[in-house]
Amino acid sequence: MGGEINRFWSRAESKVGRTIVRTELDLTIYLGKPEEGKVLSQSVEIDREVTQIIFSSDKIEKTLNESLSEAIESAFAKLLG
Repeated sequence: MGGEINRFWSRAESKVGRTIVRTELDLTIYLGKPEEGKVLSQSVEIDREVTQIIFSSDKIEKTLNESLSEAIESAFAKLLG
């Protein structure tokens, strides 16, 4: 198993009374099947925008982690499904 992070970008933009956090993620996951002599690949893209009332770096970290988890789970579901 391996992978590439093609794009992992996040931006927080503060406006009056809220912060808009936008995250873009593009991954390629590789899964080897030695018994078959194959390497499978799956690309996944996530584009997410979240609005927060109060800015918090912990909330941004949580959003990034959720995006990364979602991308990896989606890639494996497509590879193994």
